Amino acid sequence: MPKFNPAVTEQPAYKITALQDKAQALRNQGVDIINATIGDPKDDTPAEVQQALVHALTSKSYSQYPSYIGSEELRMSIANWASATHGIQLDPGQQIIACNGTKEAIYSFPMLFDWSKGQAILIPSLSYPVYQMSATAMQIPTVSLPLTESSGFLPNLDAIDSTILENAQIFWINSPHNPTTAIASKSYLEELVGLAEKYDFLVCSDECYNDLYASNQPASILEIDSEHWVCFRSLSKRSHMTGYRSGAIVSKNNALMGHLKKMRSPMGVGTPSFIQAAATWAWGDETHVLKHRDHYNQKRQKIKTAILSAGLDMFGGDAGFYMWVKSSNHSTSESLSQWFLDRGILVTPGTVFGADGDPYIRLVFCLTDDVLDDCCQKITH
Repeated sequence: MPKFNPAVTEQPAYKITALQDKAQALRNQGVDIINATIGDPKDDTPAEVQQALVHALTSKSYSQYPSYIGSEELRMSIANWASATHGIQLDPGQQIIACNGTKEAIYSFPMLFDWSKGQAILIPSLSYPVYQMSATAMQIPTVSLPLTESSGFLPNLDAIDSTILENAQIFWINSPHNPTTAIASKSYLEELVGLAEKYDFLVCSDECYNDLYASNQPASILEIDSEHWVCFRSLSKRSHMTGYRSGAIVSKNNALMGHLKKMRSPMGVGTPSFIQAAATWAWGDETHVLKHRDHYNQKRQKIKTAILSAGLDMFGGDAGFYMWVKSSNHSTSESLSQWFLDRGILVTPGTVFGADGDPYIRLVFCLTDDVLDDCCQKITH
């Protein structure tokens, strides 16, 4: 038997998947459980998305390999969206790559770089687990940047030692932030990009929640003129298309994007053409996004009211569809998670995202209205 990669075999299982297994196990035991652990919208995908996909499937009697960078129509739709929403002019031929949702793009991205001199990836201490899991599998050193409520759950840029920045090649930032919902201001992003230009590292900005917010649109790295960033955007949340697996990689660094295309070409990551057709429509329409945003704002108000009525505390909650919750009666994430489970709600312990997650839990509210109403009732009674 060939020897397996210990960086994979010794790595813990993806904890979000483990929670889904737990939810199913409870249901198999007859437990009435609300699964509030995963950001997978339960409301309808726009009918036009489905229609565009069906039309693309039925308009041809044959099938061919899809473009691995995305069709010209899709990349133009993304470029038009970026111009209209963030004021950036992109060359769809050089500066945009379509991807199968951003998870695969994020996971594989570090493969592009040379790590032979011990350079590191900087990762906030509370993060989407894929950043760290990717680095671990590729045996790339990482530096954990502490996140605390006092720092607004964003890395304190002034506190990062210059030697760490000098040795960095990638700095992951996620705003609005999963799991805490923290929002980086434009001035914060400008300062971060300034450090990237000074120390010659790359800011990788994961912005899949940027289109879902309560009032003011969060700043985007797209609004900063620099070749020292790469932006990852997704249709999963804004367009309720998690099952379609469609996103975009964007950068004004033409050399980087050229190398990235070369890396991705043999990987078999071309999104099926019929999904690209659906994505082309989704990037080109903002009406459905506004509808989703308004609906989530109604849900957000409901869940906030329930959390506060139950005597719980929360941070932020003004973007995305998560609540980052703590309680003065619970000193650990596990204890608070059990409090919710006793009420028939499965939530994600904050420690799933890193040790600094204690004593918080993450509660998802991208549930159907009837399930969300039931969830609120369980919290308050």
